[in-house]
Order: sequence, then structure tokens, then C-alpha cells
Amino acid sequence: MNHNSLKRLNRSIILNKIFEKQPVSRKDVALQTGLTPGVVSRFVGELISCGIVREIGVDTSQKRSGGPNPILLSINSGAPYIISINIGVKILMISLVNLQAKIIDNEFHQIEENWEFESLITNIKKSMKNIESKQNINISRDVLAIGVSIGGIVHSENGIIVWHNLKSLRNYPIKTFLEQNLGLPVFIDNIVQAMALAEAWFGKGKDVDKFAFVYVGSIVGSAIVIDGKILNGKRNLVGQIGHNIIDINGPVCSCGHNGCLEIFTSSLALVKEAKNLFISGENSLLKNYIESSEQITIDLIVKAADAGDSECLQMLVRRGEHLGKAIAGIVNLFDPSLVILALEGNFSESEFKIINRVYKEHVIYPDSSPAVIKRDHNIGESLIIAAASLAIQQVFSPKLSIEENINDEVTVSLRK
Repeated sequence: MNHNSLKRLNRSIILNKIFEKQPVSRKDVALQTGLTPGVVSRFVGELISCGIVREIGVDTSQKRSGGPNPILLSINSGAPYIISINIGVKILMISLVNLQAKIIDNEFHQIEENWEFESLITNIKKSMKNIESKQNINISRDVLAIGVSIGGIVHSENGIIVWHNLKSLRNYPIKTFLEQNLGLPVFIDNIVQAMALAEAWFGKGKDVDKFAFVYVGSIVGSAIVIDGKILNGKRNLVGQIGHNIIDINGPVCSCGHNGCLEIFTSSLALVKEAKNLFISGENSLLKNYIESSEQITIDLIVKAADAGDSECLQMLVRRGEHLGKAIAGIVNLFDPSLVILALEGNFSESEFKIINRVYKEHVIYPDSSPAVIKRDHNIGESLIIAAASLAIQQVFSPKLSIEENINDEVTVSLRK
């Protein structure tokens, strides 16, 4: 390892320790990393000079017999920032996020079926300009990187969208295009893997050595996280449980196969079924809440089921049974320490009980099987933080480069 590589590695170790233990003193960082106080002090100085780390006061938690109290460090809540872009099935979100995963500002656009790729880029650029103006920042100066999550299948290394509901995005090299047009490094992955990474950094998966993340929304998918890193396969298709076939005679899925898990369990599938129920004129509590089938949402289905609507309840029972079996399959295959389940919208406690019951019936050695816990969340906020996490992870890696020029100006960047 050459000198520059060693510098970046040590800087990354220190930065990760500050993130993990914040607020924390330089002395404690040195003790916990095994690096010398001089090395820690030098790199902390660099991290402060470029705004990534800040001093937040002195440690008064313990009485000292002599000498000053140690100064505490934390990750900065201001610039430099991350731009988060979520290209979902129906919604495009562009957000400004700090390195603590706090959302500073965001903009939303409805994705239209007739959008060409240029429409997507135009709206991204427009939103970035709006955020820049509203927050009085300079994106080229105050933003380190862009994280992009895709509601489809993407090759994270070369940044090519393999599949998306929007046909103009398929097989498009979005990573290269965004880097060339926006002048910032771009890190990209699918929505589910990005959400799993966010759980590892900021959520219920923090400090868990190996966990499975299962997401059920407009799409259905899973991800495996081992020691804070996403498990990927040769084609970046690990976790595509939504396209496991559970009924060969079932409806056609968006992937072209019949009877995929996603066609029975996604929020879009349940909303479609509820709309048919509403239009058929059958006795349903849905009619007590809305006047048009277009107003039906997954939250409304859960509300009606909890109020005693038998048809809506049966939808959730069927979905719960399918998901329980799917989760058991993941656990039997990967043997994680924990399973985190995230559903778009509100959880129905009765459905969650069904999921766990069926899971226990199908998992091997149920008495020692990992717990399945639910992730209560605001879906929009979670998707924003998920995309941002793809870039935040890189900031905390040895890719971070800090240079000082002859005019004592400090520049920070992410190396390729």
C-alpha cells in the first residue's frame, strides 16, 4: 500500500469512528482505532477544514483533576451535502441531504408514461437549480456526490438501468450521463438495496452483522447486508424475490412471466384488486371512505380491513401468507441474524401476525430462527435517505480525498 492509499485508509477509519461514536473526543478516537494521537489530530484537522467534521463543545460528563476537558467531535450537519435522486415507478424525487442523513430540502415530480429520458434529466436539473436557489448554496462547491436509487433493475458498477417501467430508461447508461452533465460523482443502485444500505447505516440494521431486508411497495424485493455491505451477484440480481414464480397460471407480471410474487403482493396489485371490488358494487366499507375508485390507496385498504371489511381483510391475509413463505425462503437460504420488513403505507397488525405465523411454519428450525421485525417509516423519507446512503457510504470510504493547494485552500472530492 502506497503512502496516499494509507492516508486515505487512516482518514476513513477515523471518520467512521467519529460517525459511530459521536460525540467523541480525539483521545477516544485514538484509543478505539489504535492510531496515534498525532495521526488522529492531523486527520481530524483536515476533516474539520473541509467541513465534514465539526467541534461541538467540551466533554463535561466527567470531573477532571487537571487540564482542559476534551473537545467533542461529530459529523457536520451543514455542507458538504449529498444530492439524493430517487427514480421510482411513479415518482421522481430530488433532495438535498446532509451527512447525518437529515433531509434539508426536496422536490417531487410525477413520472409520466410518455416521458423520454430527456424529460427525466430536465426535471432533475430544474429541481437542483431550485434547491440551490432556496438553500442559497452552490452545488458544485457544497455537494460532494449524488446517490441515485432506481425502481427497477440496475447494474450498480457501470450504472446502466437494465429494466424500468419507463421504457426510455431501459439499457441507458444513466451514471455516465449524470456525471458528465452534473459534474459530480454518481453512485447508483436499485431502490431495495439502497433502502437496505440505509438500514445498515442509520436504521434497525445498524450494528447487525448480517440481516435481510424485505420491501413490499409498488415493487417487491429483498437485499442481504453482510458487515454493512450489500451482497451482489454477477448480474446485480440478488434479492429479486418479487419475480419468484408462485403460481405458473397466475397473471402476467411486468417482467413477462406469469404468477410472480410481486403480481400478488405489491401495493399496486392490492389497489387494483380493491378498485375492482369497489367498481363491482359489492358491499364494502371502502365506500364509506371514498367516492371514487381512483382514491383507493394501500393505507385505505388496511384501514377498511382493520374496520372489519372482509374482502380487504382477505387481501391482506393472502398477501401475508405469500410474504411469510417468501421470508422463510430467504432465511433458509441465507441464514441472517435479523429480517427487517418494510411495507409501503401502514402496517396491519393482523397481517403482520399472519406473516410471522406462516414464516415460522416454513422456516427450518423455527425455535432458533431470526426475528422478523417491521420497519415503520415514511416511505418518501425512507427513499430519499436510501438514495443518499449510496453516496454517504462512499464519503466514509478511502475514496475520500482532501487536498490543500499552495493558497491554503482545501478541496474535498471522491476519487474514482
